[in-house]
Amino acid sequence: MNRNLHHTSPTLWWVLARWRNATPYLLAITTFIVLLDLTIADKTSGLSLRQVGRSFFQAFVLNNFFGFFIGIAFAFCERYSAPRSIFRWLMLVCSIAAAMVLGLVSGTLLLAGLGWFPFAEFFAVIRGSLFGTVSVGLIIGVSIYLYESLKERLATTTLELRTRQLAEERMRQQALAARLEALESRVRPHFLFNTLNSISALTREDPARAERMVELLSALLRYSLDAAPRRTVPLHAELKIVGDYLEIERVRFGERLRCEISVATEFEQVPIPPFALQTLVENSLKHGIAPRRAGGVVQVRAHGEGEVVRLEVWDDGPGFTPDVIIARHGLDNLQTRLHTLFGDQTALAVRRAGPFTVVSITLPRAGLIQAEQ
Repeated sequence: MNRNLHHTSPTLWWVLARWRNATPYLLAITTFIVLLDLTIADKTSGLSLRQVGRSFFQAFVLNNFFGFFIGIAFAFCERYSAPRSIFRWLMLVCSIAAAMVLGLVSGTLLLAGLGWFPFAEFFAVIRGSLFGTVSVGLIIGVSIYLYESLKERLATTTLELRTRQLAEERMRQQALAARLEALESRVRPHFLFNTLNSISALTREDPARAERMVELLSALLRYSLDAAPRRTVPLHAELKIVGDYLEIERVRFGERLRCEISVATEFEQVPIPPFALQTLVENSLKHGIAPRRAGGVVQVRAHGEGEVVRLEVWDDGPGFTPDVIIARHGLDNLQTRLHTLFGDQTALAVRRAGPFTVVSITLPRAGLIQAEQ
């Protein structure tokens, strides 16, 4: 029932709520007016407590009527005038003036009915108080309206800022979740487990080497998180993480793994998708080194051919053909990323070169820079 009344008479509820909240201010204004009136009229000497109380009650009754009708005037302006317009201010001034007249008439009628003065003096009281009442009401009413408007605008701005902060925080959380997901997809669980097991085994046998393993793993994880929001990284950064990755795996494979990185400094600034080269190296370890008891050799090379750079990973394992690449895994994901960034300017190829299997990716030196602008 209350809900329906609220929806059918929102203006009345708004006025009543404002009137209730304004009660302390009305009491303060009444006290100030009574004291000011007594001081100006020099009536403070010889007045009884009852006379002061009657004066206070009279002013409080009138102020409540003023406050009630001014609340209606504010609600009227809020509903029927456009914001920040001259018409709104004209309507506000006229509404406050009308509210003060109605409040004065209503309050005076009530006081006359309570016997404060004879009804015969009603019009004389109205005429004597009208100009001063309207003038003071306009000053106080406009001041209150400005204060309430600024407070409401501040509350709206604060709410918008909080909403924006919540949205930004939600975006940061989503970005963090995406980075963690990228980390999980790039650094496979079995690699983490193997690395942690190796660290555990080395803790007692070779603490210094175990500490080094922790540093390498930390660098790998940090690189994964830092590179997650970036489409490319310089080749020298990728080579650094490949070297750390191979050093970690050398603990597991021991003498079975022999590796060599041979990349000229002229290629160190070539942009490359994060973990692209590491994926090729990991693929070589999986297919070329791990299946063989004797292990094998892994080599990382780079060649420049005009505007194209070709990165190659060689291993002397049994090899494989492109048709065994599993969809949405390893090399297939890498191939999709390369085509997304470079289009037809890139390629992933698998070939045999004597006893070696060579997996290579071709990258344009300047193509990605143009695509990012």
